[in-house]
Amino acid sequence: MKRIDIIGREFRTYFKTIWIIMAPILLLPLTFFGQEGKCAYCILVMSCYWIGEVVPLAITSFLPLVILPILGVLSIKKIAESYLTDTNMLFVTSLMLSLAVEESQLHKRIALKMLTFVGAKPQWLLAGFMMITSFISLWISDTACAALMAPIAYALLEAIMIHKMRPVAIGGNDIVLQEHGQLAKSDKSSELDVTRLSKRDQGICKSLMLIVAHASLIGGTGTINSTGPNLIFRDTLEKFYPGEDT
Repeated sequence: MKRIDIIGREFRTYFKTIWIIMAPILLLPLTFFGQEGKCAYCILVMSCYWIGEVVPLAITSFLPLVILPILGVLSIKKIAESYLTDTNMLFVTSLMLSLAVEESQLHKRIALKMLTFVGAKPQWLLAGFMMITSFISLWISDTACAALMAPIAYALLEAIMIHKMRPVAIGGNDIVLQEHGQLAKSDKSSELDVTRLSKRDQGICKSLMLIVAHASLIGGTGTINSTGPNLIFRDTLEKFYPGEDT
């Protein structure tokens, strides 16, 4: 039993090294099936490295620059051109814009400014967040937009719901007013406990978080750089209809 434990520990220690070496070796037979097999070999090796996370993802993405020229599929010049297309550069600049928005806290300023107009009524709150998220998603990646807006939505819900359930001091003891007029001692926690909310308030919380996700996707359909599929579709159109306005 001890020997098995020792072997298990040793295997875990050298797991990444074994994965890195064995994946290309086990997939080598694919290279005997022509150009298609060689391309499949490159894709599957990258997939194994991505799944196992045995090397940094950025390094894995550059493996075609090494594998395909060695196998004689394409020259390194042709492969490098695929990495620096105008579509890829547009996607990179959109990510840079996302980082700039996050660093400057612009998304928080827009959200707070909009909320001063719409107020705290649930219907206007949901509509306001939908407009804010859709607008921001027009300019940055929809995934980045959802990642930026979801914490703001949660913090806002936390503030509103905790304010509704705030403790009331009676006789020196902190109590919390709950549904049906029941009283309970407060744990003085500032975190939102969804299980203590009414069904209506739980529905508002769920709706706001879903609105952030769906509004970012809706806004992502408005411009080319706001989502990856738009960029891919534009690149495909340019290949099939060169010289046309896309």
